[in-house]
Amino acid sequence: SSSLWPLIALPCPIDSFCLNGGTCKYYEAVGELVCQCAEGYKGQRCENKDIYNLGSKSSVWAF
Repeated sequence: SSSLWPLIALPCPIDSFCLNGGTCKYYEAVGELVCQCAEGYKGQRCENKDIYNLGSKSSVWAF
Protein backbone atom coordinates (compact mmCIF):
# COMPACT_ATOMS: atom_id res chain seq x y z
CA SER A 1 0.00 0.00 0.00
CA SER A 2 1.13 3.54 -0.62
CA SER A 3 1.78 6.04 2.12
CA LEU A 4 -0.01 9.39 2.41
CA TRP A 5 3.12 11.01 3.83
CA PRO A 6 4.50 13.44 3.04
CA LEU A 7 1.23 15.22 2.41
CA ILE A 8 1.24 17.91 -0.25
CA ALA A 9 -0.45 21.18 0.67
CA LEU A 10 -2.53 22.77 -2.08
CA PRO A 11 -4.07 26.24 -2.15
CA CYS A 12 -7.25 26.47 -0.11
CA PRO A 13 -10.39 26.08 -2.27
CA ILE A 14 -12.45 28.35 0.00
CA ASP A 15 -11.69 32.07 0.10
CA SER A 16 -11.41 33.53 3.59
CA PHE A 17 -11.73 30.10 5.25
CA CYS A 18 -9.16 30.98 7.93
CA LEU A 19 -9.97 34.06 9.98
CA ASN A 20 -7.84 36.81 11.56
CA GLY A 21 -4.96 36.51 9.10
CA GLY A 22 -4.64 32.72 9.28
CA THR A 23 -3.18 30.82 6.33
CA CYS A 24 -5.24 28.00 4.80
CA LYS A 25 -3.85 24.88 3.14
CA TYR A 26 -5.77 21.99 1.58
CA TYR A 27 -4.46 18.44 1.91
CA GLU A 28 -6.25 16.58 -0.90
CA ALA A 29 -4.97 13.12 0.07
CA VAL A 30 -6.88 13.27 3.37
CA GLY A 31 -9.53 15.82 2.39
CA GLU A 32 -8.62 18.29 5.12
CA LEU A 33 -8.46 22.06 5.26
CA VAL A 34 -5.85 23.25 7.74
CA CYS A 35 -5.45 26.72 9.21
CA GLN A 36 -2.12 28.01 10.41
CA CYS A 37 -3.12 30.81 12.74
CA ALA A 38 -1.45 34.17 12.98
CA GLU A 39 0.25 34.91 16.29
CA GLY A 40 -2.28 35.58 19.02
CA TYR A 41 -5.12 33.48 17.54
CA LYS A 42 -6.26 29.88 17.86
CA GLY A 43 -9.13 27.59 16.91
CA GLN A 44 -9.94 25.44 13.89
CA ARG A 45 -10.44 28.58 11.79
CA CYS A 46 -8.32 30.95 13.93
CA GLU A 47 -11.56 32.41 15.26
CA ASN A 48 -10.45 32.81 18.89
CA LYS A 49 -8.05 35.31 20.41
CA ASP A 50 -5.43 33.36 22.35
CA ILE A 51 -5.08 35.47 25.48
CA TYR A 52 -2.82 32.91 27.18
CA ASN A 53 -0.21 32.56 24.43
CA LEU A 54 0.02 35.96 22.76
CA GLY A 55 3.77 35.62 22.32
CA SER A 56 3.97 31.94 21.38
CA LYS A 57 4.41 30.27 18.02
CA SER A 58 1.40 29.93 15.75
CA SER A 59 -0.98 27.02 16.13
CA VAL A 60 -2.06 24.56 13.46
CA TRP A 61 -5.54 23.03 13.60
CA ALA A 62 -6.96 20.40 11.27
CA PHE A 63 -10.48 19.11 10.83
